[in-house]
Amino acid sequence: MWYYMGKMLPAQPAQAQQATQPVAVPSVPTVSANPIFMELDPFTVTLNRNGFSRVLYVGFTLRFEDQASMERVSKYLPEARSRILIELSSLNPETIHDKETPDLIKEAVKRVLLPAFYPEPYTQHISNVLFTNFVVQ
Repeated sequence: MWYYMGKMLPAQPAQAQQATQPVAVPSVPTVSANPIFMELDPFTVTLNRNGFSRVLYVGFTLRFEDQASMERVSKYLPEARSRILIELSSLNPETIHDKETPDLIKEAVKRVLLPAFYPEPYTQHISNVLFTNFVVQ
């Protein structure tokens, strides 16, 4: 079989032949060197449940994986803010001071902004939700 090659090569063990062949590197998604951030105006929400009341004042900055996701959220900002506001208003005022609540809020914001905005067919790719304000009274 070696005689079909353009030039004659001395016979090599199979392991040595594999070592000389280039190894295919799996493709990795390209991450932008410049982060893509969008700051949202703060939200003020009154949390009421079972006669217990708190006021939550919270602001976010969203970090996007791609420019198109940021542009979609910007284009549909009233709907995005509405989704976040509805999610924040469902929080329990009795557990708002718990240590894990900020992480739950961050995941909830990512979750409610993930679905596509009608009539857009694309979902948003948000890599992080950062707090810029977090006040509970």
